[in-house]
Amino acid sequence: MQDIKTDVSTVISKARETVVPAKRRTLITKTHPLPTQLATPNDTPRFELYNADFSICSKKVRMTLAHKGLTYISHTVDIKYPAQENYNPDYVRLRLASDIAQKTGLATGYSGGSGVQETGFDALVVPTLVDVDNTAIIADSRLICLYLCSEVDGDDLLPSDIKEQVLSQLDIVDLFPHVALLYGANPDGDRRPPILREAMANVHEMKVAALNTVWDSVRGSDPMLDAAYAAKMAKEEAGKTFVGTAERMRATIASTEQLINEFGKTLTASGGPWCFGNRFTLADIFWIISLFRLEFLGYGWLWQDNTELHHISSYASAGYALNSMKSSVRHWPGFPPSEWVASWLPPNTK
Repeated sequence: MQDIKTDVSTVISKARETVVPAKRRTLITKTHPLPTQLATPNDTPRFELYNADFSICSKKVRMTLAHKGLTYISHTVDIKYPAQENYNPDYVRLRLASDIAQKTGLATGYSGGSGVQETGFDALVVPTLVDVDNTAIIADSRLICLYLCSEVDGDDLLPSDIKEQVLSQLDIVDLFPHVALLYGANPDGDRRPPILREAMANVHEMKVAALNTVWDSVRGSDPMLDAAYAAKMAKEEAGKTFVGTAERMRATIASTEQLINEFGKTLTASGGPWCFGNRFTLADIFWIISLFRLEFLGYGWLWQDNTELHHISSYASAGYALNSMKSSVRHWPGFPPSEWVASWLPPNTK
C-alpha cells in the first residue's frame, strides 16, 4: 500500500503547479503584508494559503495570519466566472485530501451560510491551508484559524481559560447567512453596491455552466471527484431557488438581525472594548470580519439605526482600524467599491 503522506505530498505539489499562475503566488511577510512580492522557488515558508480576494472566509484566515505575524505564500485563486479556478480538479483533490473531507458529508443543500458544521463540506471553495512542514491540508476557515492557534506558539487568540467561550462565539458567527446576503437581494430594498447587484444577477447559472464544463473534462475518471462536482451542482441549484425567494430572504435578514441583537448583549456584558473585555481573541477577528461584510453590503443599519446598539459601531470601528485588518482585508487588492465603507477603503478603490 502506498504511504498516505506520500499521496498527500503529490496532491499538494500538483495543486501548487496547476491551480494558480505564478503571477498570483506571492510571499506575505511582516514587512510585505500585501500580495505585492512574487514568491520564488527559494521561498519555502511553512504555510501556503489558497484564498480569494473578496472571500469572507479567506479574510478570517488572512487576518489571523496577519495578527500572528506569520509568513506564508498566498495563492490568489480567481473564483469569478469564467475562470473558476476553485473548480480545478487538482484544487478539488487538494481539499478532498483534508481531514475534514474524510469526516464530513458533502454539502448538497443550501442554508445561506458557509459553516461546515451547518451545511456540510464543499470541496470547491476557498480557503485551504497547506502546512508544508507537517504535510497537512486544512480545508475550512474555522478549522484553519484554530489550527494556526494550536500550531503556532502563544495562546493570545485562544486563551486556555476562556477557550470554550471563544469557540462558542465562533459557532455563532458561523451561523450568519453571509452567502445568501451577498448573492440575494433584500426584497424590501436592495442596498448592495451596484457592481455586486449586477455581478450576482445570474451568479448561480454561471457557476452551473462552469461546473458542467470542468466536470465534463474529468467525468468518470475519479469517483471522489464525481461526487464532489455532483454535490456542488446540487448546492448551486438549491442556492438559486433560495436567494430568488422573497420569503426566504426576509427570513434570512431577520435571523441576521437577531444575531446582531444578541451580539449587542454580549458586548454590553463584556464591558468592551472586545468580546472578552480587554482581551482580543479569535472571536473578535471573526466578528470584525463579519460586521465589515455586513456593512459593505449595506446592512450596517442593523445596528447603526438602533440606539441600543451604537456600541457595536464603536466596536466595529476599533476593529477596522487594526493593522491586521487593514493589511489583510481593507487594503488587500480586489476589494469592490462600496459607499457604505468607502472611508475605510483605499482612496483609489473605484
